[in-house]
Amino acid sequence: MTTTNKTTSDVEHDHSGRPTPPLALHVRRLRLWYPKRSITQEELAAVSGAHIKQVQRLERVRRLPTVVEDIIALAHTLGVSVEALIAPGILERIKASTDARRAQLGLELGDDTSGCRRDDG
Repeated sequence: MTTTNKTTSDVEHDHSGRPTPPLALHVRRLRLWYPKRSITQEELAAVSGAHIKQVQRLERVRRLPTVVEDIIALAHTLGVSVEALIAPGILERIKASTDARRAQLGLELGDDTSGCRRDDG
C-alpha cells in the first residue's frame, strides 16, 4: 500500500500570504456565519455532541487531520460522498441526535444552509 506524506506545503494561503488552516478556518467561518445568528464554540459543541476542547482544537488546527484526508480520499476514489461511507443507520442516528440537541437549544438552521448569511438589505 502506498502512503502519501502530507506536509505543511499542502496548506493554502490567504491574500496576505498567511497560511489558511484547511479545517479550522471553515469550522470557525461556518460557526460565525450560522444561519439566523452566529453560535458560540460552546453551542457548537453542545449541538454536535463534541467536547468543547475538540471544537477549540478544530478551530486552531493548522493541518487537515490525516484521518479526514484519508476518508475524503476513500470517498473520492470510490466516486461517492463522504456520507456514503457511513452506514445509513448510524448516519441517521447522528443526524437525529444532532437535530434534537439543536431544537433543545433553539438553534434553527433556517432555509439557508449554505453557510452564508442572507443579505438583510
